[in-house]
Amino acid sequence: MKSDEVKDRKREIKISKWRLGFLYPEWQTRDREEVSQVFGSQPPDFNGLNHLKIATMILYEVMRLYPPVVALSRMVYEETKFGEVTLPAGKWPPVLKRNLLPEQLLKAHDHIWNQIFNFINSMSLKCAVQLGLFDIVQKHGKPITLPELISALPINKQKSHGVDRLMRILTYSKFFVKVSLDISNNQQKEGYWLTPASLLLCKDHPTSVAPFATAMLDPVLVEPWHHLEEWFRDDAPTPFVSAHGKAFWEFAGREPRMNQFFNEGMASDARFVAGVLTKDCKHVFEGLKSLVDVGGGTGTVARVMTDAFPGLKCTVLDLPHVVAGLQGTDKVNFVSGDMFDSVPTADAVFLKWILHDWNDEECIQILKRCKEAIPKKEDGGRVIMVDMVVVDDDEVTEYEGTETQYFFDIMMMAFLTGKERTEKQWKKLFLAAGFTTYKITPCVGVRSLIEIFP
Repeated sequence: MKSDEVKDRKREIKISKWRLGFLYPEWQTRDREEVSQVFGSQPPDFNGLNHLKIATMILYEVMRLYPPVVALSRMVYEETKFGEVTLPAGKWPPVLKRNLLPEQLLKAHDHIWNQIFNFINSMSLKCAVQLGLFDIVQKHGKPITLPELISALPINKQKSHGVDRLMRILTYSKFFVKVSLDISNNQQKEGYWLTPASLLLCKDHPTSVAPFATAMLDPVLVEPWHHLEEWFRDDAPTPFVSAHGKAFWEFAGREPRMNQFFNEGMASDARFVAGVLTKDCKHVFEGLKSLVDVGGGTGTVARVMTDAFPGLKCTVLDLPHVVAGLQGTDKVNFVSGDMFDSVPTADAVFLKWILHDWNDEECIQILKRCKEAIPKKEDGGRVIMVDMVVVDDDEVTEYEGTETQYFFDIMMMAFLTGKERTEKQWKKLFLAAGFTTYKITPCVGVRSLIEIFP
């Protein structure tokens, strides 16, 4: 480059930095004399400009400043969806530096806002279940217009203006779809209709998860999340204890309302899981004559199983406050007890979503009690589990279920002392408890069916 070209380039860089000074004020304090010859004593006025125009101006100036960096920065941004990128030592991508490109700045800001307000999805869903939105649309039998929906809702009609906005976010979240209806008076009407997800939230659906949704979003279970930071600093075993002063199971045993809504939520999940297992995993249960459902709650799985397999008898083992007052049948009986002490004998033991509640030492103890309750492997003895098998960090994909598994892992930390585990972590527990082999079948959404053999 000739000396004049170098001077011109340096001058352009100083001018661009001045233009970008509203992002980085310290730039405005440099080279004031030279830049003021172009702009005067003040930088450009960005008041009144929308974000797109500002972003365009910034992008133009950054490209003038660092043309080679732009392509690299964009490439790095696109390839770091999971927050990691491998680069040679000392070579940090621009996205990790303070001086973000405009497109990175805005995307980062949008991402943060989305995370901050994500709870609105959950609370909107809870509101919809409590208002019976899904049941009203199902009962209508066809796509329902907004006025028809407002008329059917048990709400203060002066607040009907909020229904349209609630339906908008629920539609965006894929709980409803908008469909075109017949033209009336030369006007095109639109109606709301159910999706597969909203069908599962109808209260009369055989595998409805509505009770589970309202249970997980009950204030008792939401409150511990406000104590997460406090828990990291205090001596409480869980944020639940930080919030309520008692451990999860102790609190449930002493608070009838929580005991009721939690059992109803677990029962709805049990119906869903049992429906899947009896349809898609029949071979696992065929031939069994006896089964113990450890932590089986009010016996939902036991009843479904004995109906699906006529030759099967089930024993439900759970804590005294859970099985109190429950009446058994000739095929299902209830036993009050503690799985850490002993498990009734049977051909097989069933553990639905139990071990993720407990730490490794406690899981090993439970598994040992289960192993004592079943016959040898050659006689058909086995433990049948339904639990999550989290994907290893180096195998993570964009599968939506991975995020759900991570949510549950943090929830176990918030409520209890357990966690969601990878296959390697499960294998370690099985072997420590004296089992020899296992088989994992991913067949229950984000959860898997796991057979463990002595």
